[in-house]
Amino acid sequence: MTSTKDKVQTTLEKARASAKDAQNEVAAGRVVLAAKRRELSAAQSAPPPLKDMKELAVQAVRREAAAWVRNYGPSVLGALALDAAGGNNTGIPITAMVDRAPFGFICAGDPERAAEMIASILKQCPSYESGPPLAERDRTLAALRKEVADLERADEELTNSVIAAGVSISVRPDVLARRQEEADRADAAERVIENRAKRQARLNEAARESGVPAVRLVG
Repeated sequence: MTSTKDKVQTTLEKARASAKDAQNEVAAGRVVLAAKRRELSAAQSAPPPLKDMKELAVQAVRREAAAWVRNYGPSVLGALALDAAGGNNTGIPITAMVDRAPFGFICAGDPERAAEMIASILKQCPSYESGPPLAERDRTLAALRKEVADLERADEELTNSVIAAGVSISVRPDVLARRQEEADRADAAERVIENRAKRQARLNEAARESGVPAVRLVG
């Protein structure tokens, strides 16, 4: 016959096993969450494939060319006009403008050459692990963010259930931080309401003493 002591011991062992299973489930879910977060971070920071990089180089050349023409084009026109008129050019020499932004000068004067120069540099760069193509980047990142959010929500719900069952488990730091921020905002809102009520009470008291209608605070 099983003694009461043995029954209690068996119950305790089952409870410990159940708690351990719950802790392991939470831990396993957080491993998956951490991996998905790393995947999202890598997709956000990784450069696009080489094909897209070349297109980005062309766009960069166009931007640099437009900026150089915007910043120095009028001065170049002015310098050439003075030279043609035989006047003394007291402005910035064209060579000085070129020296200030040589790459912008190349982009504006010979954009194809500038693009080829960048393409040559890209070819010499070591191979790299590219992120999603530009055409798919937004969609890919949105999908990864949703997966991360779903995993975070599932972890929080499971953690709450485990804690409610009396099992000791840690809450994720980002969840604790978010809850603290929410509590701070709620506390601040309560103080605003409390302060408004106190101000309204003072206004009402002043109105009673003066015999004029009280001002009603808005909000």
